[in-house]
Amino acid sequence: MKERQIEFFDSIEKSDVIYYKQDSHPFDGLVFYRYPTGEVRERIRYENGIKNGLSLFYYPNGIVSQSSEYRDGLLDGDTIFYYQSGKMKEFIHFSLNEFEGEWVIYYENGELKSRAFFEKGRLNGSKITYYENGKVREILNFQNNLLHGKNIQYYPSGEIQWVHHYSYGELIDDGEF
Repeated sequence: MKERQIEFFDSIEKSDVIYYKQDSHPFDGLVFYRYPTGEVRERIRYENGIKNGLSLFYYPNGIVSQSSEYRDGLLDGDTIFYYQSGKMKEFIHFSLNEFEGEWVIYYENGELKSRAFFEKGRLNGSKITYYENGKVREILNFQNNLLHGKNIQYYPSGEIQWVHHYSYGELIDDGEF
């Protein structure tokens, strides 16, 4: 049996649940949202009127701009953002609507721009950002979403620009170079 598909204007939302205008049951299937030109802007899967499964978002030229996994209306799984060229821009994993695991951002040329780690929605560990040439720009250390420990910023040449020390979000030493 073919999955039901409707346009967003054929749906109604009540208490965060999507219904098909023609009946009173929560909608199962795909809902399409469009640009004024008619091109698909969003393709969202619903089960029992709630986002479930893979949802896709598009640039006006038809290239995917974002893909996100939902479970019971919450982000749960991988979310990936793309440049208009189609290359990956950003990757993050969600667990029940919270960041979980590695968060990675890329320059459009494919070089790594930033990398950080989340546990239950909070930054924990190092967040490292890079210049487009691949050299480290900054190393920030976090514990429970607060700057903690040694944090270093570098010039594009690779020389240290400054070193700061934090204790649970409080600056304790701003030893500038």
